[in-house]
Amino acid sequence: MNQIKLREGVINQIAVAKDYILLQTTACIYHLPLTTEILHSSTGKSMQVSNLKKGYYFHEYSYNGQHLLAVNEKDSFYGVFHGEYHEKNHLIDDQLMMNIHPKTKKYGSSLVDGAQVIAFCQLMTRSIPPQSTPEALFIFKKRGKSN
Repeated sequence: MNQIKLREGVINQIAVAKDYILLQTTACIYHLPLTTEILHSSTGKSMQVSNLKKGYYFHEYSYNGQHLLAVNEKDSFYGVFHGEYHEKNHLIDDQLMMNIHPKTKKYGSSLVDGAQVIAFCQLMTRSIPPQSTPEALFIFKKRGKSN
């Protein structure tokens, strides 16, 4: 079973080359496709590469050839959940019960049962599992799907 892969670090240098985004940390250099979606981890708002700065923290998620770069000025990724979406009970891998609001921003593919998803939440209940209305969702395409 394929799962979302996570890499994280602090941006030391970032640039756009002809066919990729170069992201460098003190320990590693990443070449990300130009199709990489960039979202702020606290607000879930879309960002441009030109808005990223040295010292920003990042979580880079990849699944099935797709990439998402979640960034923040601080090492603050509280409220970011990732995993498989279960439509019957609106859960992400038993970690988060989602209440999807019409104002929840959706990026990527359509939200369907079994999709790999990343939810950006600001407020959550203290229940088990926590419940939240995400600010934004990034939905990875299911393997073999083109939507």
